[in-house]
Amino acid sequence: QKRDDWWEVSILTWFSTVIIFWAYFAGSVIYYELQACLYLISEANYKVKERNMGFLAKVKSAIVFGMKTRLSGTKKELYMVNGNVVLPENGNYTDSNIEPYMVKRSLLSRMTSWKIL
Repeated sequence: QKRDDWWEVSILTWFSTVIIFWAYFAGSVIYYELQACLYLISEANYKVKERNMGFLAKVKSAIVFGMKTRLSGTKKELYMVNGNVVLPENGNYTDSNIEPYMVKRSLLSRMTSWKIL
């Protein structure tokens, strides 16, 4: 007995198979991305490493870390060394005798130093 709608059955089978494999792939990608993110957060934040925090505490720490990075201001310092303007390698010179040639701070960075706030 032949089916008249054989093409409908085959296309639905193909479509459902593609959806199932796509969902499996997406779930795997999300799992490994979360695992890598939480690993990096635990390596970057010593408090998470020392306390051996649980999953939700690590997620909260990752969210706070991301918000802190996005919402805090930026500060760029340029130094004059031997007549050339240079950037320090690690973001700041440790020698307190060296004064920056130019300091640029973002609006958010300046707002945090206002006495009103």
